[in-house]
Amino acid sequence: MNRRYSKKDIYELLWERSKLCGICGEELDQEWKQYQEWRKNPKLHKRTNINLDIDHKIPKSKLSRGDWLRYISNLQLTHKSCNNKKANN
Repeated sequence: MNRRYSKKDIYELLWERSKLCGICGEELDQEWKQYQEWRKNPKLHKRTNINLDIDHKIPKSKLSRGDWLRYISNLQLTHKSCNNKKANN
């Protein structure tokens, strides 16, 4: 049975898997610190100022519906700026 994960859980799972941007390969340490600060107090910080995002390696539109493991293995942490530059290839 698949467990329902929150977006926070997914960010933490991906952080444990890799601490590098899945697109450019640079470290995400500073972005992760900003994300953690925002999680502690969302009212003090705007989420839009954090350069951390979740990317689908293969676009969701090109995947068939599948199980949780296939879904999570298709995700990676990235810089928001890198993910915005990436096309749906």
